[in-house]
Amino acid sequence: MARPIRIDLPFCLYHVMSRGNVGSIIFLDNKDRKKFLFYLEKYTEIFSFRVHAYCLMDTHIHLLVESTKQSLSEFMHSLLTAYTVWFHRRHGIWGHLFAGRFKSLVVDRGSYLAAVSRYIHRNPVDADLVKSAKDYPWSSMRGYLRSEVAPPFLYTAEILGWFRGDVKEYDKFVREGLDEEVKPKILAQRFIGGEDFTKRMQARLKTAGKFAAMPPPERIRLKKDENKNEGFQKADELLKNVCQFLGCKVEELKHNERRFGIAKTGLMMMVSLLRERTTLSFRQIGEYFRFSGEHAQYIHRIAKQDKRVLRELINIEKQEIL
Repeated sequence: MARPIRIDLPFCLYHVMSRGNVGSIIFLDNKDRKKFLFYLEKYTEIFSFRVHAYCLMDTHIHLLVESTKQSLSEFMHSLLTAYTVWFHRRHGIWGHLFAGRFKSLVVDRGSYLAAVSRYIHRNPVDADLVKSAKDYPWSSMRGYLRSEVAPPFLYTAEILGWFRGDVKEYDKFVREGLDEEVKPKILAQRFIGGEDFTKRMQARLKTAGKFAAMPPPERIRLKKDENKNEGFQKADELLKNVCQFLGCKVEELKHNERRFGIAKTGLMMMVSLLRERTTLSFRQIGEYFRFSGEHAQYIHRIAKQDKRVLRELINIEKQEIL
């Protein structure tokens, strides 16, 4: 039986699941979990996604995310790749960390938003890891019950709105659990919702055309030039602001083959900022500055160890120039 084509529509709510390759462990300790959440925050900001709920288990993850005009596939590719590279470097383990494809289901927010969040938050309970969902430190449940411990990327307002902002009622809702009658329905292996919702989504797919339901590799190839152009436009803005901050000319920083002093500092700042604030790869950053991707990666590495660069990055952030 052929696996269903992944839906990748803008402004949709998704329940996303990704498992370790052949059931392998993807978090060996709390430092790994913290790093994954760091990358989740980073790419949520870069892609302007919204995270309604998450749960990190030893062998898999659950996310309840809302897309914008950016691609879900690109968001997940960036997130999982960044974490995998870090995990391999830290532990000296190589090979595939995650299974080949993440699974994503489009959620009917009007009927199943709260139910899916409950399912995600109850994962540790149903796995007999804790007695109550709020006892598990690596899900978003604690952020729902105590706003002061919620990570900045977690959006709780919509789900809590169904409970008039009463966190005790939401806690009770989660503790009630899921029986067969209230479990979200999965239709056509792609949707969590009723038949009417499924029909609406299928009609939307037809309107959006073939591109919206295209397999990720083909979709990414078609969007590649568009994303690069957007990244280069953002790079132009950053370059202008960095040059204004340092008091140098754009030509000195972008097109000069030999960069010394302020120009060298500015280049290291730019590579760091482009990695943090855009989806450009090292190869594309190198293309922008007319050198190789390997050289861009080298600059990024030494920039993280340069005290002056780090100081200037802090200063430019404080001055709100960017």
